Amino acid sequence: MLIDEKIFCNPFRSTLLIKGETTKNGVPLSCEVRSYNRKTGQLLNQAMSNLEGKYAILGSRTADNYIIAIDPDSEFNLATQDNVK
Repeated sequence: MLIDEKIFCNPFRSTLLIKGETTKNGVPLSCEVRSYNRKTGQLLNQAMSNLEGKYAILGSRTADNYIIAIDPDSEFNLATQDNVK
């Protein structure tokens, strides 16, 4: 599984909008996506990617984040994108 992410930031808010796409063997995958505060491990947000694998999820603008995607078929380990800022 793979996560491809893009980050959009509003400088007046403490949240960060993280957009990305989840794929499995190069094919878009709808799955659960979660964002966490990297320092504390706190769950910040969770969402489902759509049928095209696209998602938008909130993270922290003031701290590093990590994003995980969970394979609904349990064929692969978690896909992780670390140090998302």
